[in-house]
Amino acid sequence: MGGKQALRIGNWKAVKNEVFKDRDDSIELYDLQLDILEENNVADDNPLIVEKMEELFEAARTPSGLFSFN
Repeated sequence: MGGKQALRIGNWKAVKNEVFKDRDDSIELYDLQLDILEENNVADDNPLIVEKMEELFEAARTPSGLFSFN
């Protein structure tokens, strides 16, 4: 399915889809306090949160021999 990454800080949830195909694909951002079903991507309205999430996607992951991002 292309691989996915997700992380959460408080009510913010960030999702990256198809990471095996395109590691630079855009991040979807959801405010779970207002949108528990994750229907409204608010990334464009919150660029600073998206930037922080992008940093965490890179820094907080542990490389895996089974699931590489080649």
